[in-house]
Amino acid sequence: MPTDPPVTPLHHDLLRAAARRSDHRLTPPDRVLGGARKRLGEKLIAIGVAERVVGGEPIWDRSPSGGDSGLRLTDVGIALAGVQADEASEQEAGERGPAPASAPDEPRASTKIARVLVLLRQPDGADLQILTAATGWQPHTVRAALTGLRGKGHVIEARKRENDGRSVYRILPAAEPTSKPTQPASAASN
Repeated sequence: MPTDPPVTPLHHDLLRAAARRSDHRLTPPDRVLGGARKRLGEKLIAIGVAERVVGGEPIWDRSPSGGDSGLRLTDVGIALAGVQADEASEQEAGERGPAPASAPDEPRASTKIARVLVLLRQPDGADLQILTAATGWQPHTVRAALTGLRGKGHVIEARKRENDGRSVYRILPAAEPTSKPTQPASAASN
């Protein structure tokens, strides 16, 4: 059972803003000051979405000795932000074309299931602990969401990670069919 705290709406807003920056640095919210800002930064580091960097702007934390530090998104933080490299410019220019007819429907970008899809589309996929931290859902709810995505046409591969034996899930690209896609237990027994 994961011990990581869930990603809150404030966290998600911070991650999205940082993902749009070229340096992926987090900008501290104006309304969070002092010890609360420090705890917020520590929490972002603890859940694996940010890492501490020394120097540069924006400054997240000032130490009395003069060693200013900031926070930068990790790969997991960028994925959780749900911001693709060209997303901001595409939305502004209105260049998004219609999705192919064979592609499953995409949820609204601000939903938890959209966060799950972003994580599953990473080349290495995501394990249950990352998915529960990203959504705040219980593990059984994440598994049910995976089943729902399969029902909507997504091909989800499940494999065991060699170093720790955890199940890692990922969505296979359309050009990469799998010999044995995972199915819900009820469908496999029919």
